[in-house]
Amino acid sequence: MHPSAGWPFRDRLRAGATTFGGAMAFAGLLLAGELTGGEFKWKTFLVMAGITVVLAVGCAVWYVALAAVPHSRWTASVLGAFAVKGIGLTILAPWSDKDAVPYLVGFGMIALGAAGYWFLRGSAFAFAAFLGAFIVANKFAGYITGDSDGPLMYGLVMLVLGLAVAAAGWRFDCRDITGLLGGAVALYGFVVVSTVGTLVAAFARGLNQLSSELGAGSAGVEGVRDLDNDLIATFILTLLLSLALTAMYAYSHNVGYLILAVLGAVQVLQVALAGVATEHPLRWGTIILCGIGGLLLVAAVVDQARRTGYVMPNRSGGAPVGGPPQGPPQGPPPGPPPGPPSGRPPGQPGQGPSDQPPSAPPPAPPSP
Repeated sequence: MHPSAGWPFRDRLRAGATTFGGAMAFAGLLLAGELTGGEFKWKTFLVMAGITVVLAVGCAVWYVALAAVPHSRWTASVLGAFAVKGIGLTILAPWSDKDAVPYLVGFGMIALGAAGYWFLRGSAFAFAAFLGAFIVANKFAGYITGDSDGPLMYGLVMLVLGLAVAAAGWRFDCRDITGLLGGAVALYGFVVVSTVGTLVAAFARGLNQLSSELGAGSAGVEGVRDLDNDLIATFILTLLLSLALTAMYAYSHNVGYLILAVLGAVQVLQVALAGVATEHPLRWGTIILCGIGGLLLVAAVVDQARRTGYVMPNRSGGAPVGGPPQGPPQGPPPGPPPGPPSGRPPGQPGQGPSDQPPSAPPPAPPSP
């Protein structure tokens, strides 16, 4: 349950207003970062640094001056997380072309986010640390992926990042946030792979067909096969990830995992399958997607029927339709027949006159 569930309305309103104000200030920082154009400019740099300082000061004010307020630590953690992200983006925006800067900024945000969570116990710092980890992973994926490699490598890097983020926060109160962030970034990687792979494969097939018609041979067939292999691997990994997210929903009762699983099935699986099954896509889509979904539905129905003893409820309010329930018939426990309580045996203390047996008449007195 969220900590604000027990706050009064006015406290929730102040916390929400402070959070929205911090988000608006951070939006101004993002706008200034876009205007840098990848170059250092004093005006935009001072604006970004000033907004970051204001967010940090707001965090300190809520924690120190307003410490008596019940939601001071939570609100301070939100502003502090915005300040951590502001520090990273202020440095990254003008110097993102330097090879070492993304790594330094990313690891610095991870360290500041972890320290802020340890000090204030605010889950907002988990998102700041996650953003730093994403910057590092994105830079690393671009470094290890060559021009001849397919897009699958990027998806694998994002999958590893998602697993690492979920595992890092599993032992803490922010486990649901880190789990959702990890699942979301893994699905994001496979969305990139499926979209890019499908578009590039379609373009390569068209180019190969045009080359064959012009008599230039089929030079890119091997590249198309590699892309098909990447899409098949993406389909399998996304299917396993979606099943794991569904299991996480059953374990944690958090519906966010189920939403991610549905997005994975709808967005990634059908795109990857459409990119691979260029011949008879309707047939293969129906067989594979509907076949897997039908098996899961049948398994769920059969399991539920086994738990209820295959008894179908009667919606009209009568007796249930089906066989009798298992076990002995229900009813009151056996006992003596009802009736008035038996009287006490004679001779016990506490008996009244009516309980005594009739006595013999006294002897007559002697005659004179």
